[in-house]
Amino acid sequence: MALMFPRLARNFARNGYFPTDEPTLERTLSALCPADGPMAILDPCAGEGVALAEAHESALAKAVDLSGTRVAEGTPLNVTIVHAEAHARAEQVEGMMRERWKVARLFITPLSMTIGSQVGPGAIGIGVAPAVEG
Repeated sequence: MALMFPRLARNFARNGYFPTDEPTLERTLSALCPADGPMAILDPCAGEGVALAEAHESALAKAVDLSGTRVAEGTPLNVTIVHAEAHARAEQVEGMMRERWKVARLFITPLSMTIGSQVGPGAIGIGVAPAVEG
């Protein structure tokens, strides 16, 4: 992001918008590589959401990789992918799930408006359960 005039920066800050310059963004993204353990990120000053968008891909890949780890390898899975106005991204996750895990059944469905309004557009959720035979 280009530097801005101090008066314009004060106007942004007064309205709760704190833009992040490119070098800071690059350092932040390099520090956000998903860890092996649980990880939670809160950014109350997300600005335009550039860092979140770029970290989103690696977070989705990590979520897919972890989603079937509580069942024995090779166990067929029933998978539900929920999304908030992100059907194309949900279909990408479907492909990732089918490639990584043995999927018996898979459903893609939108989140309810109540939950979607809280998590925002673009949110993706993955639900997994062992498939029951019979």
